[in-house]
Amino acid sequence: GISVDDRAAVPASLPNSFALFALNGTPPGTTFSWANISTQSWWYRTYNADLAMRLPDIVVIPKDIAKDFVGGIGVKYVTGIGYASAHTVDSYMHTDSSNYAYNIGIGINGTRAGILSNVISKEIKSSVGDTSVNLNPFATAGTGFGFDLGGSAKVMKLVRVGISVTDIGWISWSKNAINTIGDTTFTFSGFSPAETGIPNATSNVDSLNKAMKSFAKNRDSVSSGFTTALPTRINLGGSVDLDQLFPARRGQ
Repeated sequence: GISVDDRAAVPASLPNSFALFALNGTPPGTTFSWANISTQSWWYRTYNADLAMRLPDIVVIPKDIAKDFVGGIGVKYVTGIGYASAHTVDSYMHTDSSNYAYNIGIGINGTRAGILSNVISKEIKSSVGDTSVNLNPFATAGTGFGFDLGGSAKVMKLVRVGISVTDIGWISWSKNAINTIGDTTFTFSGFSPAETGIPNATSNVDSLNKAMKSFAKNRDSVSSGFTTALPTRINLGGSVDLDQLFPARRGQ
């Protein structure tokens, strides 16, 4: 078989402190940490060539237990369209017991390729290209190779069971490869409007927005490229021959 597939994957991990936060919130004097959040996202295209064939029965396995073994292998050329990963470092939210304000710290270490940020420092804009085009589904940001393995057998003359391991391989990302590293701290004491009658007054929402813009500014640096593993999966499946299960209805 020959095929072309597009695949997207977004695995993520959250620390168990999120469950405690959902149950308890942040009482005064406590700290909620999200220092170990991590996420990755891929969008890649594979050009596949697959071959499957019937295998001889395994002598040590009686035929009334398992028979009709089939095995297959596939190879694939991979073109990466976009990739992004990030994990938080030293990120927290502390509730001040004296004024109930939130003291917040955010630290992020991220990598991306094929995807450009709209907020990018002038020093590297010439190196990463036009930031108005964030993602091109027809451009190649990386290349790689992979393969699949699979097999199936008929078990107990009734159920065909199959297992496969797919997307074993890698992608080397080189286009628009960027590292983002930054951290910031700020205090947030609730939403309130700017005071009237005071020139250039700002609300605390404005100050929050300013803090986030300051956090995102000048955090990018050009990378020479990096390599990531494909999101490998283990697939299990089974099917039942209804004619074997209900022989009296065979042919109906």
